[in-house]
Amino acid sequence: MRWDIKKIVNWSQRKLKNLTAWEQRRKSDLEALEYLEASSMPDQLEELADFYITQVILAYRFGNPAAKVVCLLFQWAFMKDKDSDFEKAVDIKMDINEQRTFVKINGEHRHIRSENDYFLTTNEKEKK
Repeated sequence: MRWDIKKIVNWSQRKLKNLTAWEQRRKSDLEALEYLEASSMPDQLEELADFYITQVILAYRFGNPAAKVVCLLFQWAFMKDKDSDFEKAVDIKMDINEQRTFVKINGEHRHIRSENDYFLTTNEKEKK
């Protein structure tokens, strides 16, 4: 896996500078729900990779012991074989994340395509 734990944590510190543990737990819950709602195997694998990434950040950036156990279970279950489909999914997802721009909107880091997306999203939230 090209995106190991250390690289994922370093990425999160660079891209999500003012992230809090509480915000990351919330993001992890959202990713878990997306996994449960995924209907096809490729979608499930992608969402599982997203969930794993959130757990790595919780465990190794914020020191959450439950998330560390989840990461160890992922390693035991999915990463026994080099170049597993799961490892490839994590690498693909992190390659995508590396190219994204993230902004914090109402306590949630969200990726945007352009500054116009940021202002549009911010204005939409303010109207609600």
